[in-house]
Amino acid sequence: MTNAAALTFDRQTRLYLYLIIALGLCLRLVYFSEDIGGSHTFRQAMVANQIDSLKSKPYPGPKLGFLERYDQTYDYGLVFYDTPIYQYIAAKISDIFNIAGVRAGRLVNLAVYIGMSLAWYEIMIGIGLGSIASLLSVSLFALSPLAIQTTFGIYPDTIATLAAYLSFHLLLRYEREGLWRHLGIALATLVGALNLSEIVISGRMDLLDDRFRAAVVDTIRNRTFPTVGQHVTARFSSLGDDGVLLGAAALVLRNELGIV
Repeated sequence: MTNAAALTFDRQTRLYLYLIIALGLCLRLVYFSEDIGGSHTFRQAMVANQIDSLKSKPYPGPKLGFLERYDQTYDYGLVFYDTPIYQYIAAKISDIFNIAGVRAGRLVNLAVYIGMSLAWYEIMIGIGLGSIASLLSVSLFALSPLAIQTTFGIYPDTIATLAAYLSFHLLLRYEREGLWRHLGIALATLVGALNLSEIVISGRMDLLDDRFRAAVVDTIRNRTFPTVGQHVTARFSSLGDDGVLLGAAALVLRNELGIV
């Protein structure tokens, strides 16, 4: 696959990703209402009450503080302390759009669903699963009744789940960039020894991008003398994913059969 074909394929894949997320949003909008329903209704009612207490309008009762004891105990003398970020965001949305607290919480859930879908897709691509399998995984998340039910209920857990997804994505990206720098260090030795001016990168295009190429070139330039490294360039192979296989086949044909 050439670079132009890979770019076109990536744009098509992104379009399919956005369409899948839009389908998931439509399925979740079916349950978009101001009524509390589904599982854990007592907990949802408590969260809705906390959202109302954080709104700017007068509230007939004690308001929930930003670091407040959780109104739920599971054992005698055991209490939980919570930072109600979910409730605070939902309360601000409720104030801005003048909607009920439950509906504001579901708006937060829809935004969290979009963020989780995008982060999950990037994680799947980052571990080398491939575009097709990654889109299938996002599709299952969009169509899953359990995932839809989680979006339907106003649970603060959704914010924590999104944070976990983003944390793993950032960690995976950090590790990948570290591997790119180590590859640049290895190539810097070859550039310095052989006085190379151009490096051709071949491999799976869904795992290689301009960030990879820039990290490798920057590392080479930092690890070599300016007269050698400043003129080094890197480009992706026009042979696509099968460049190494084609090169090995060409060697066999040339050395054994004398065809190439």
